[in-house]
Amino acid sequence: MSEVRVEEKVDVLVATEEEVVVSADRAADEEFDAFDLTLFTDDCPQVAELLGQVDIGALQDVMENLTFCDIEAEDLRYVDPNFMKLFQLAQLMIEYLLHSQDFLAGSRQQLIEELEVVSSRAQMLTDTNEKQAAELNALKKESRIVRKTLYAYQLMAKMPGGLGSTQPTVITAYH
Repeated sequence: MSEVRVEEKVDVLVATEEEVVVSADRAADEEFDAFDLTLFTDDCPQVAELLGQVDIGALQDVMENLTFCDIEAEDLRYVDPNFMKLFQLAQLMIEYLLHSQDFLAGSRQQLIEELEVVSSRAQMLTDTNEKQAAELNALKKESRIVRKTLYAYQLMAKMPGGLGSTQPTVITAYH
């Protein structure tokens, strides 16, 4: 049962991969509001939905919200300072992962383009190879016919009164 669920998640991830590409430079372009702490309350249905299904777009939105929010703008009187450091470190790691995601998406696109070029080149070479193989077979047939004809002429030359020659000839077999 768990194997099927993992495969379904992978299929969803692959199917929506192009939609997910988000630039890590977005923080400079957009200002995110204060972190939405309502996502983590016990009665929030959004977290349960995220855990129950794989909604890549929603996960991407939560990840952006976590990464680019200004946690220090919140009321942090009751928050442990070590938690703040840990949260900021997590923000840096997520930002790194977003940057890596962008880099890999760009590399993937470049590799797809290279694959198309190489595939078309391979198809062209395959076509050329097939054409040359057909020409080679035609030339082999023609060569066999010429060898048989030459052999027939040699036999005729050896026969008495054949081709008007009185000198002995050497017959070479061409097969």
